[in-house]
Amino acid sequence: MGIQMPHKRFYLLLWLSGILVLTFLLYYKVLFFGWITGSDQRLITDNPLMSSLSLSNIPDMFLSFTEGRYQAVTFLSYSLDLYVFAAAPIKGIHLLNLIFHLLNIMLFFSLLRLLTDKLAVVIIAVLLFAIHPLNVEAVAWMSARAYLLSTFFLLLAALAYLHSLKPSVKRKRYFRFAAGLYFFALLSNPIAVVFPLVVMLFDFIHQRSIREGLKEKLYLLIPGLLIMVIGIQAQMSMMESATTILPGFPDKLIFAPYSIATIIYNFYVPASLSAYHPTTSNLLVILSSVFIVTIVITFTAVRAYKRNALLFSSLIFFLITISLSFISSFASPGMYNESDAYLPGLGLSVLTGILLHALYVKVFSRSKISVILIILLFGAYISILSKISYERLFVWENSETLWTDVISSYPDDGHAFFMRGDYWAMNASYDKAKFDYQQSIRRDPHAFEAMNNLGLIYLEEGDLRVALSEFSGSVEVNKHFYKAHLNRGLTYMRLGKNDQALENMNRAIELNSNVALAYYNRGLVYERLNLLKDAVEDFTRAIRIEPSRLIFYIDRAKAYTWLSNYHFAELDYTRALNMDAANAELWFRRSLVRTQQNKFREGLEDAMMAQSLGFHVEEEYIKGLSFQLLKDELPEDH
Repeated sequence: MGIQMPHKRFYLLLWLSGILVLTFLLYYKVLFFGWITGSDQRLITDNPLMSSLSLSNIPDMFLSFTEGRYQAVTFLSYSLDLYVFAAAPIKGIHLLNLIFHLLNIMLFFSLLRLLTDKLAVVIIAVLLFAIHPLNVEAVAWMSARAYLLSTFFLLLAALAYLHSLKPSVKRKRYFRFAAGLYFFALLSNPIAVVFPLVVMLFDFIHQRSIREGLKEKLYLLIPGLLIMVIGIQAQMSMMESATTILPGFPDKLIFAPYSIATIIYNFYVPASLSAYHPTTSNLLVILSSVFIVTIVITFTAVRAYKRNALLFSSLIFFLITISLSFISSFASPGMYNESDAYLPGLGLSVLTGILLHALYVKVFSRSKISVILIILLFGAYISILSKISYERLFVWENSETLWTDVISSYPDDGHAFFMRGDYWAMNASYDKAKFDYQQSIRRDPHAFEAMNNLGLIYLEEGDLRVALSEFSGSVEVNKHFYKAHLNRGLTYMRLGKNDQALENMNRAIELNSNVALAYYNRGLVYERLNLLKDAVEDFTRAIRIEPSRLIFYIDRAKAYTWLSNYHFAELDYTRALNMDAANAELWFRRSLVRTQQNKFREGLEDAMMAQSLGFHVEEEYIKGLSFQLLKDELPEDH
């Protein structure tokens, strides 16, 4: 391990190139994967904020929360992906995730070269970070971009700071550059607040006084704490509007030692990997993990503090970043996500490299046979990790493979059944979806969202009584779940019980006043009650919230027609035709309202267009309009 090569730079480049090639070969299949039900759907594919890149929505990315996250630069990166890769946006997002992981490998390699002259430590640490199965989630899950992006900017900022410590450079220039990159990291993921600690650890490694430059480091801490507070507020907003029961901060705090112990175990023995880790009720497991983790970490820290500054710093970095990961994502379901370990994994990788190198120096460096043996053993371990990573990658191919894998790991937990049920429902496999939703409810009697979604399937199938029962069950479990009130109102409307329908629609709007469908459906109820002016008002509210919905304009046009307000009906049909010019029925409907305003020529043109598009138009109607045109064009004295 202490081999000296005449061409050191070439030797390093060869190692780095090999690691990058190996990583690409492991991960390139991700380019053909899809998106996962849950965060991918709500954060990216169904998020209007990401769907278009314009001067109007960029400020919204910096001034709003999405899916309980404040990650403006990450949101902007998604929007750029969707714009640049418009023909294949999902592939584009996966490609950028893989590119950021490869860039992080290169930056991590460069950073370690500045921190240690032991090449074996660098190679072991970078290799572990590059191919470790724990990092598969961060690369393969589209929603994990924040971890990749924040790590990218943090590594760049760390490199800039280390260069600022060199005596021959303009320190302030590098420090400002580092501070700017740190700000981008913060706007990618609040976990980047760890950077002031990182620079203090670098000072510790370089035996610089902690007090030196303390003032500027405190300045770095201010924006970090501000972004962290905003991030926590984003998580709180998600808790308030959650459509499922989330663990919350107290639970995450209680399970933090167990989560840390599990992550450390899976780092060295990746045998219990999963995209979702539910909480455990086993108090003995929790207490024992607290005890073991505390003893091991305390012993390592005490031993490393004076003997190996890099080892001590790596341990502290891991502990702080993994804790920040739990704090910044306390509203996510389950105990932790494996992507939470992406940035902390840098610390564990360095720690492992140092320990393995020390073991080699003290035990295995006495003979050539021992050198060959340890190389073979480490090569076998890396091969096993690579194989596990490759197999884990295909778990993320789509929602079916992912949630089926989670179910195999946690068959008694209902969350994975619910998520797989959503996948089946979105792909119109309703029997499979019903089975999974029922399994979710059986395992968790409080699964109100599964009840709601199960009710939607029965509503789609026309089984209104069973649908009503499911929606009512959802409301009983969670009276603040507006979707169940909305869907129960829609079911009552189809049953002809308009008063009960109106009551439920009102409650849904009271709970969430920013849902266009709630106003639209209430407008339909008002129509049935012949309250047409109220219907028009609700259709108008729905259009203000979602101005791109075709059906909103069509139904408001109908209501205007019944109110004999033909001019506004014509305007709405015109807007609708701008969205769907091939809709033959819309041409005919506009023909009718134009005729009511004595616009016979325009009415005839619309009727002929409808007829040319395949809509059945009575010949008597065409003849009547033609006759009226001729009559209008004849002189009055004829």
